[in-house]
Amino acid sequence: MKRIDLRIVHTEETIHPVHDFEARHEDFHGSALVEWNPGRGDVATFVLRVAGDPDVYREVLEEREATRSFTVAPVEEGLFSCLLTERPPERDRTYLNAFGVEGVVVRLPVRYNTDRSVDLTFLGAGPAIEDSLAAVPDAVSTEVRAVTEYDGRAGASAEGLTERQREAVEAALAVGYYDSPRGGTVGEVATRLDVATSTAAEHLRKAERRTMRKATDVPWRPIDE
Repeated sequence: MKRIDLRIVHTEETIHPVHDFEARHEDFHGSALVEWNPGRGDVATFVLRVAGDPDVYREVLEEREATRSFTVAPVEEGLFSCLLTERPPERDRTYLNAFGVEGVVVRLPVRYNTDRSVDLTFLGAGPAIEDSLAAVPDAVSTEVRAVTEYDGRAGASAEGLTERQREAVEAALAVGYYDSPRGGTVGEVATRLDVATSTAAEHLRKAERRTMRKATDVPWRPIDE
């Protein structure tokens, strides 16, 4: 089974109207789909976490004919959750349907970035992955950012690490790099991996950043490079 980290970049013609508003409004800093009920027919319900002004967000939703109902709940200053039921635009359904093909599962959260891009992760095997990617409309651009094996054993914080990043973390644990007091060095990690010290340090830094972002629950931030 493969885990695919994918970035979709929208144009003004393909982006969801609310995502487009967030991208244009300087007081919004991204959002994430954290729960999703695709529903029946043309109505779906979402739970979104949004970094921005909840009052402005309410006004945007109230003005949309597609909005059926919504509830906004504050999380902390500048951050809120929204339970939204709407009729998704046809252009939105078109590309979302690409990830509803048989044999593919979308992992949450899905991140909506202020540069009009969307970061998402899906699981699948063999032809199902190819079918899913092929079903994405030509009007949006896609970038496969990572392809890793998924076996379900890794905790949520470790998911998304590349094979090399995982090997670097395992080597660091083996030499005591994460012990307190520290018992190993990046140089020892590099020796185990048979790479340059700078390369080992980069693998560890990227692995640590991904893991910490997962652990501290900041789903509106873009996925790391």
